[in-house]
Amino acid sequence: MTTAHKPTWNPARGNDDRGGRNIAPSQQFSSRDLPGHTKLKYRKTGQNTNEEVSKRNLREELEEKEKKHFKEKASKLKERADSFPAIEAPKETKEITTSRKRKVDEVYKEARAGEKDVDADDSDSGSSSELSDSDADDNDEDTALLMQELEKIKREKEAEARRLEQEQKDRESENRSKAIMAGNPLLNQESSDYTIKKK
Repeated sequence: MTTAHKPTWNPARGNDDRGGRNIAPSQQFSSRDLPGHTKLKYRKTGQNTNEEVSKRNLREELEEKEKKHFKEKASKLKERADSFPAIEAPKETKEITTSRKRKVDEVYKEARAGEKDVDADDSDSGSSSELSDSDADDNDEDTALLMQELEKIKREKEAEARRLEQEQKDRESENRSKAIMAGNPLLNQESSDYTIKKK
C-alpha cells in the first residue's frame, strides 16, 4: 500500500527547514540556479551600429529600392503582354462592319439632302409663311390639349396604382390575421380537438 495519500507531518515551507530536519545546508546546487546572461551583447561592425546608420543616407537607399522594384514590375507586365498577343477580329467581320458603316452614312446623307430640299421648297413660297403662322397656332393649341390629356392620364394611373397597392396591403393583413387566428387553438373555434400534436 502506498503512502502517497497521507498528509505530510510538517507542511513544506519555502525555507531551508525541510520537514523539521535541522541539518547543515547542502553545498550542492543545480546548474539552473547559476546566474546566466551576465553580460550585455553589443552590436559589432556590420550589424547596423549607430555610427554606421548615421553615415548612411536612408532616403536615397529607399528611393533606389523603389525604382528597382517598379522597373522589375513593369518588365514583368510587359513580358506578360508580349506572351499573350492581342486577339484580332476576323477580316470578314471587319469588312461587314465597314460596309454597314458605309450604308448608314449613305442613308444619313440622303436624309440630310431630303431635309435641305424640303427647307428650300418652303423658303420659295411667300404665302406659305402666312399659313405657317396659323398652323403654328393650331399646333400650339393641339400640344397644349395633348399635354393636358397626358397629365390627366398620368394622374389616373397613379390613383389606380395607389388603389391596387392599398388593396394588396389589406389582403396581406387579412391573411396574416387569419393565419394567427388559425395558429392559436384557443381562438380557433373550428377545431374542437384540443389535443397536442406530436411532431
